[in-house]
Amino acid sequence: MTRANIHRPDPSLDLYFERVVDVPRSLVWKAWTTPEMLKRTKYTALVIHGDADARKRHEALGFHDGWGTALDQLVALVRKMQVVGD
Repeated sequence: MTRANIHRPDPSLDLYFERVVDVPRSLVWKAWTTPEMLKRTKYTALVIHGDADARKRHEALGFHDGWGTALDQLVALVRKMQVVGD
């Protein structure tokens, strides 16, 4: 049996964004497809960089703000889907 290779983020090379949002996972996923509902969804973005300079440039370009904005927009869309579905 093979074991999954799990990447452990290296703070000197990788950027990591994670937030728990209070919208059902199914509606988040339904933006792409259609699974079952949960009450909260943890959203994680991990970008692995080849060197510290690349990581630093990506962070300076707004990695955390960019992913935060994208997630906020996704949550707003899912909340609209909840209202329409009620």
